[in-house]
This record gives sequence, structure tokens and C-alpha cells, in this order.
Amino acid sequence: MEVNRLAASGDESRGSGSGNAAPSASAAGIIPCGNARCSARQEVCCGFSSDNGCARKVPPEPGGDPAQRYQAQIARCEQSVQSEYSFDSLRLCDDSSDCPARHVCCHQLLWGGASLEECLPFEADGSNPCDYGESCVEGEPCVTIGTTCILGKCMVSRATVNCAGVECQRDSKLCCGPPGEEPKCVERSKCSAAGKSSLTLHECSGPSSCPPGDHCQRSVGGSACARSVDIANAVVLCEGNGDCPKDLCHFAPHPGAPSCKTDPEGGPSHCDCP
Repeated sequence: MEVNRLAASGDESRGSGSGNAAPSASAAGIIPCGNARCSARQEVCCGFSSDNGCARKVPPEPGGDPAQRYQAQIARCEQSVQSEYSFDSLRLCDDSSDCPARHVCCHQLLWGGASLEECLPFEADGSNPCDYGESCVEGEPCVTIGTTCILGKCMVSRATVNCAGVECQRDSKLCCGPPGEEPKCVERSKCSAAGKSSLTLHECSGPSSCPPGDHCQRSVGGSACARSVDIANAVVLCEGNGDCPKDLCHFAPHPGAPSCKTDPEGGPSHCDCP
């Protein structure tokens, strides 16, 4: 995510959630949006592929489904931003300094191909409520305990990732590589384009490299920590049988309890169905 250097007016409702120190005021209250800067109090950032622009906030509708809750907001985006492309992102925050106290800026899914970043309250037990992690600005602290901002996402700070059989220490390096090729453990700067080019980031190799409550999942796009399990398109990586979701094999040809299967070549283990 783009680093925001604009000062924001003070707002006592903004600040930390339930973990690390709050991001500094230099990042609070402004959402970078293409060439524009949206006020997090009054505006949202609307994305239409490479076209981005601010639109006035519309109160969300009640209900649990994000696409329904933000239907009116998306309509306002389509009125405010003229583009030949289809709508594909809605940002109400770019890091947790844009959120009220005890809330976190979450990366969510509106529908297939459309993303959402919104402020959600921490769970009652203090755990992160985000489906796809806390969004953040590089150089600013995260509010999810034990995480730091890496490539726009709050990741476990000192995790060790199994990178094709090589232990990769995240405090200084990342595991990445071209799609379809064996990833390598390299300096962070060499992975900095992951997600924006042909590089694929392997964020995790099991639950120990993810925030509590998240599953490590591998797909054609690498591996990532997420609360939601994509049974159809991803493989859950594990370190023991207890790491495998109990209902993972519910729709498998032979339903039963999943188990953690070791990779014979030394790579990350994965959950397997009977």
C-alpha cells in the first residue's frame, strides 16, 4: 500500500485496537486513492481496475453480507468515478489508524474479483476478525498482536517459513518466486513487487507463521494466512493433524477426518482427506 505522508486532523476515536501501539497520526484519516487522497471520515476510495477516485460515504445497510451492506455505496462510487472498467475495490481504510478504537482495518471479499477494506471490531477474545488479514501502511505499526506491516499486510513478525525445504526467517527475508517455479528465500526488497507483478509470495507454511485463528493456505497465487478456508481452490498447510479444519473433507469423495501429510521433498506439510 502507498505510504501516506499527509497529516490528519486529530480524532480521539481513531487509534489502536487490541494489540500493538496505534499507528502515528501522520498516517491517520487519509486513504491514498490513485492520484487522490480521500478523507476516511467522509469519503471512501473506489477502484475500477487502474481508475481510482474518492466518493462520499454512504451509510451501510444492515445485514451480514458485505455486497448487500455496501450496495448503495458501490452505486455512489459508480456515479462519482467515471471509468470504462468494472468496479473491483472499495476501501474505507488503508490501515487501522483510520478506524475507531478497538477496531482493525480488515481486508475482506465483496465478491469474486472485488475486494473490501473496512473497519471491524476485535472479537470478544481479542482475536483478529479479518478474513484476509489486517491491511496496513509500510513503516506504520499494526494493531494485531505480534505482527508487522509487510507488503501492505500485517504478518507475524518473527515467523519461520518453510520455503521449498529451506527455513526462511521473516524478520529479514521473504519466500517468493515466479509462478510455477520453486520459491526462494531472498531479501525482502526482492519480493517487494509480489502481488503487483509476476512474483508470487509464500507468506506462510503452517499456522505458526500466521496470526492466531488464521489458516495457512496455498494456491496458484502462493500461500497466505486467512480465517476463511477456500476448500475449492486452496490447500491448507499444517504442522500437525490438529491444524486441519474438521470439515475440510466434508465434500470430498471419501469424507472423513483430515490428516496432516508430510511432503516427501521437505516442503510444507498439507492437510489431506482419506
